[in-house]
Amino acid sequence: MKNYNILTNFFKKPNKRVLGLKNNNNWYWMSNEHMIKNINDASNILTSLSVNKGDRIVYQGKNSLEWLSWNLAVQSKGAIWVPMYADQSKEYCQYIVNDCTPKIAITDGTNYYSNTVNIDNKINSSGYSNEKEINIVDTNKDDISTLIYTSGTTGNPKGVMLSHDNLTSNIKTLESRFKDINYKTTSLNILPWAHVYSLTTELYYNLYRNNSIAITSDKTTFINEMREVRPNVLYIVPRILDLIKQKLDKYDIPLFNHTISYILKYMLGGNIKYIFIGGAKLNDSTKFFFIRNGIKICEGYGTTETSPMISVNHYSHPRNIYSIGKILDNIEVHIENGEILVSGPNIMKGYWNNLEKTNEVLINRNNKLWYKTGDSGYLRKGFLYYNGRIGDNYKLSNGKFVNVNEIESKIKRYIPTNFIVYGEGMDSSILIVEKPFNNSTLNIINKKLDKHLHISDVIHVDDFSKYLTPKMSIKRKLLIKDFIKN
Repeated sequence: MKNYNILTNFFKKPNKRVLGLKNNNNWYWMSNEHMIKNINDASNILTSLSVNKGDRIVYQGKNSLEWLSWNLAVQSKGAIWVPMYADQSKEYCQYIVNDCTPKIAITDGTNYYSNTVNIDNKINSSGYSNEKEINIVDTNKDDISTLIYTSGTTGNPKGVMLSHDNLTSNIKTLESRFKDINYKTTSLNILPWAHVYSLTTELYYNLYRNNSIAITSDKTTFINEMREVRPNVLYIVPRILDLIKQKLDKYDIPLFNHTISYILKYMLGGNIKYIFIGGAKLNDSTKFFFIRNGIKICEGYGTTETSPMISVNHYSHPRNIYSIGKILDNIEVHIENGEILVSGPNIMKGYWNNLEKTNEVLINRNNKLWYKTGDSGYLRKGFLYYNGRIGDNYKLSNGKFVNVNEIESKIKRYIPTNFIVYGEGMDSSILIVEKPFNNSTLNIINKKLDKHLHISDVIHVDDFSKYLTPKMSIKRKLLIKDFIKN
């Protein structure tokens, strides 16, 4: 019988540079052999705690050697990995623990939870360093590998059940799309693996390809560490590219010339070949800036519920620059009443303990399961185009319809901080923006907009952090509730 455990795809060939870690300003690399030892040691700790197939194991902490070792040890047991962000609130994490009822919770000491066994994430050697392979429990394709709770922009988080086959199919489809990248790559990890985009497309995909991943020691130092690691590929969210572009905007130099190209490539370590973008829509002006300066941008689209990738732009498709990618080979996309529907082996098994919400988004058509994304878009020649979240768009009091994605994309280049535009039932749109923001900028913005889209007022937000999800998406509904409806 075939073992569908995702772990069977990893550590097939020798690799002396699996995971790069920084210690005392020096980088050192973990080999396959060292990783297997760590995983077996962690697995034996799980055995001593009577962890069995199907048990939930919660982990809270930053990306690290321990994070990866515990993750793969849990997979080897056929247990279910439940990752939480290092900086999530105690209340949020306690909700997850209460909902998924884990066998144990593993932490780096930042939080401890009631109603479960808590252990530290440190892995003590159990004397199995001579084992060359990982003992992997037989796993069926539909067995749950990972339970990822969507941070959501409103309401309680929902636990997305992703099977071993969900994740493996997404990895193999990505490999097929980028099979021309047939050499070993090195990436610098910036995003948390608790998010499915980074977990699947960066961590698991590169373990599968036997590539190298270095973990940045701190989000504030990643620019300097680019030059130390010299990665040739990055997996990041649009906000990071926006920040890099804003740094370069300070130079009084035309945006597209050799000097800017040189500075940009130097900032990225001097060896960058591809940048994969996901998690949110990349602003067109930022995308043009990087492409015109010689950086190959591969923008993709997906959701937690789709493991995550649905589409991705290959760097050889510059004519489709406005799209969010070509549909992956084993995935179907259908547009129904403007909404993007997806079918394929990457579709989740449902929401944990929440049949009602599951039935709202998973529908059966002609014996085929479809996921309703809640996103608006359209297809053209196999490429997908994104129009924003259904429900985010609004009508002004004069009946004029405002496409939020369109207006926010137009003005994003003038606003270096987080913001949203809103105006449902109002005479004109308003801007809710993170400080600092100079109101005189509003005159510049309005000159770029059609008259009916002009913004009449600005609301300044002192502390925007509570309105951001861990992947830096804006909690739009919460902002509107706090600053408009209240």
